Amino acid sequence: MKKPTLFLSWLLVVVVTVIVAITSLLTGQLRGPAKGELLKTDEEQIEEKLKRHEERLEAIEKEYAQKRQEIEEHYLREFSKLELWSKQVLSCLESEEKVAFAEFNQKVKHTVSEISGYKSTSGYTRTHGYMAPSGYITSHGNIESGGYSSTTEEKFVKGDPSGEYVSRMCSIADAKTKTLKELERHFKRLQKRRVSDLAELEKAKSLEKANLLSVIRSLKAKPTHGLVTGTLCGNENSSVIIDGKILEEGDTIHGVTIIKILKNKVKFEKNGQMWMQKTGEAPAPKW
Repeated sequence: MKKPTLFLSWLLVVVVTVIVAITSLLTGQLRGPAKGELLKTDEEQIEEKLKRHEERLEAIEKEYAQKRQEIEEHYLREFSKLELWSKQVLSCLESEEKVAFAEFNQKVKHTVSEISGYKSTSGYTRTHGYMAPSGYITSHGNIESGGYSSTTEEKFVKGDPSGEYVSRMCSIADAKTKTLKELERHFKRLQKRRVSDLAELEKAKSLEKANLLSVIRSLKAKPTHGLVTGTLCGNENSSVIIDGKILEEGDTIHGVTIIKILKNKVKFEKNGQMWMQKTGEAPAPKW
């Protein structure tokens, strides 16, 4: 019988403690800052946010300049790789041209034969006539010459290799043209990507700057008159937070009197006009 009694006693103590805490809260004994005190924590948070955003705004230009430089360096490396590739391909093709020309000359030497032979010449001359006034004169003679001569004649005995050489050179020329066109195509593609990346970067920078400036302007702007940010209702005392200040029923702010504080809404009066305003709601024009 002792154990249940101890348990009930412990439970009673817990219940009484909870009731006392709730009662103290409702009667305003635990509501924190005194009446009319400005909530400095909110101001400090605003100042911290403002400082952080202003520092970010100053760092934007430097940060995005660094990003732009990284993009330029990236595409500079890509352009260098493309140039190196084209030079290597063209160098190989030029080497093929030299090899083709050397092979053509070698084939020409092995397909030409030499022809030699004997060549002779001979002839006979004779003249006659009258020479006046002395008399008749006649003359005749024989001229003959001969000798040995050697001549070289080009004759392709295995077919003309020039056709193969011309075809090969045309093929190499086509490969060069194709390489240059491919180089131009890759260059245009890289250039297009570079321009697009730089444009996206500039767009991101402008958007971030615009957002930061908008936030900074809103943080620097004066609080709207009559903005209700919270209510605390109790049996005896009720409080409301308006423009960062804690006020009670009957208090006046900006010429407006607090008539009644309810849960999540407040009743106001100014110049004989009364209205209700909810927590977080935009202030009425009557303010």
